[in-house]
Amino acid sequence: MNKSQFQYFVPDLPQQRLGAYITVAGHEIYDKINLFPSALHNSYYLSVHENGRRFEGTEHQILYIRSGKGVTEFKRGKRIPLVAGSVNILRPGEWHRHRPDSETGWTEAYIGLGGEIVKRVVQELFPKPEPIILDLSSDAHFEGRMMSLVDKILADGVEKPHSLAMKALSLLASLAESTTSEKETYTHYTTIRRASLYIAHHLDETLDLDALAKRFSMGYSFFRRRFRAYTGFSPLAYQLSLRLRRARRLLKSTDAPISEIAETLGFQSQAYFARFFRKETGTSPTSYRATAKSDRNFRPH
Repeated sequence: MNKSQFQYFVPDLPQQRLGAYITVAGHEIYDKINLFPSALHNSYYLSVHENGRRFEGTEHQILYIRSGKGVTEFKRGKRIPLVAGSVNILRPGEWHRHRPDSETGWTEAYIGLGGEIVKRVVQELFPKPEPIILDLSSDAHFEGRMMSLVDKILADGVEKPHSLAMKALSLLASLAESTTSEKETYTHYTTIRRASLYIAHHLDETLDLDALAKRFSMGYSFFRRRFRAYTGFSPLAYQLSLRLRRARRLLKSTDAPISEIAETLGFQSQAYFARFFRKETGTSPTSYRATAKSDRNFRPH
C-alpha cells in the first residue's frame, strides 16, 4: 500500500511580499509496486525523469532520501548516487533529474520553497556553484525534524503559511551549520562575528590587526580577507564605520563637548576627528549637531 502524500501550494501576494513561501511538501514511497514517478502528479512531473527539469523563478526544493537508493543527474549521463541520508538542495535554473533504483526503490520527503529571501539565504549559505548534495546519514535528529515539518505543512500549510515558511528557512540554515562540507564556512563566520563584536566593544582603541588576527587564531592576510567577505569592510574600515555611527548618535543625543566625543571614540585629536567626520558626511561635527538640534526643535508634536 502506498502511503505517499503531498500537496502543492500557490503563494498569495502577502506571502510573495514576505519573500519566503512554501510551494510543495510531501513524502512518497517508490518500489516495484509503486512506480516512479507517481501517476498522482500532473503531466509535467510525469515526464521529469525523461526530460529533466529546471525550477523557475526563485523556487528551491529540499529533497531527502529516507531509505533505499537511486541516482541524480545535473549533466546528462553524469550520475551521482543518492542513498539513505542524502539531502539534495535543488536551485532554480539548475537542470536536474533523479530516479530511485529499480531494485531497492526509495522513500523520499521534500519541501519546496520560494521567494527572494529564500534565494538570498541559499546563495549565502551555499555559495559554491556545484550541486548541493549533503550526507545527513550520521545525523540522528534530521529525519525527525524533516518529517515533522513536512507533516505540519501538509496539515497546516494553508492556515499557517508564514510561520511554516520560516521553519523551512530555519531547516535550510541548520543544514549549512551541521554538514561537513559547510562547517569550515560557518566556523569562519562565527570567528568573524566574534571579531566584529570585539571591535565594537573597543572603539576607543587603536587596532593592532596582527594581534587581532592572532587572537582569533588566523593569519592576518586570511583574517582580513574573511572579514571583508563577511562584513563588506576591512577591519580598520569597519571600526571607523562604527565610530562614525556612534559619533552621529552622540552629537545628536548629547551635549558632550566635541573634544570629549573624539577622545571617547579613540581619535588622536579633535582636529583629526573633525577632518574624518567632514570627509565621511560632508559637514563638520558642529554643523551636524546644530542641524540635528534644529530638526528636533521644529519637529511637530
